[in-house]
Amino acid sequence: MKFLLPSALHSLALPLLLSLLPSTHATTTTTTDSAGSAIALIRNNLNLYSILQDTKNFAALDQVFTQDASPIGLAGPTTSYPNNLTGIQQFLASALANVTTLHYSDTQFVELGPAGDTATAVSYTQAVYFAEDALVSGQVATYYESFRDEFVLRGGRWLSRNKTLQIFAIVGNRSVT
Repeated sequence: MKFLLPSALHSLALPLLLSLLPSTHATTTTTTDSAGSAIALIRNNLNLYSILQDTKNFAALDQVFTQDASPIGLAGPTTSYPNNLTGIQQFLASALANVTTLHYSDTQFVELGPAGDTATAVSYTQAVYFAEDALVSGQVATYYESFRDEFVLRGGRWLSRNKTLQIFAIVGNRSVT
C-alpha cells in the first residue's frame, strides 16, 4: 500500500517527523567518517565473538582478542580465569563442548578514546544453551548478560584486550551449562 501526501502536507510532515528522531548532538554519539568506521568495525568484533562461539570456531578468536587479552568473569567461581588468547580458546572449547549455543546481541554502545586508537564498548546479549548431554537432553538455559570490552587498534584491527562479563539472570536448567 502506498500513501501519497499532497505536497503542502508533505512539506509539513517531513520536518515534524525529523524532529521526532533522537538527537545526535551528544559528544558520545556524534561521529566523523573515520570514527563511524571504527565504531562499525568494533560492533562487528562484538558480533563475531558470538558467532565464533555458536559455530565453535575457537581458532578464529584471534580476530576478536589480543594475544595478551585478560577476560574477567568468563570462568566460573571454581575455575581460574584465562589470561591470554590461547587460554580463552581452550576455556571456551571446554566450556561449550557439550552444548549448542545461540547468542543474540542487541544493544551495543561504543565510545572511542581521545587518541582514536582505544575504545570501550558495552553490549547486551541473551545466550541460549541447548543441552547435548543425554542426562539433560532437551533442556535449555538462557543467560541474560552484558559485556564491557576495552579495545585497542593493533595492525589496523580493533581487538578486545579485556572483556568483563556481568550476568543479570539465568532462566532454565542451569545444569545444561
